[in-house]
Amino acid sequence: MQTSASGAETSPHETRPGPQRWAAGLLVAIAIPMLPRRPSLTEPERVAIDAELEQYLCIQVFSMPRYLLLPYMLALFAFDFAPCLAHGRRFRHLPVASRGQVIDSWSNSRISPMRDLLKLVRNCALYFYLDHNLVRRRLEEESEAPNG
Repeated sequence: MQTSASGAETSPHETRPGPQRWAAGLLVAIAIPMLPRRPSLTEPERVAIDAELEQYLCIQVFSMPRYLLLPYMLALFAFDFAPCLAHGRRFRHLPVASRGQVIDSWSNSRISPMRDLLKLVRNCALYFYLDHNLVRRRLEEESEAPNG
């Protein structure tokens, strides 16, 4: 969390320009359902990791050259609004179960750009999550715990 001029805490994507703020929220909304359920994390730990994940995804996506970034942003726009046709709501306003269905349909699409959009988010999110110090430490603790 960052602090605004008024002293209120703001999420990192709230300080970005409009399109980047929109994309940051969408990227993390796509990535979170793709993350493994293990290890067990407390809610504050999960929230902190999600905020760091958002930062990481934004760095990866907004570091693309302009000629790649524009089509990627257009694909994100299509991904966010496509569920309006079937569900009557944008992706980030869907229930978690419906989000999983949308992700699965795009991941298994015959259209390569649809698959590639999610592949980039999934790969970046999994790399970040599984390489995070807290997640690694918790996974090691769970693997060392006696099975009983």
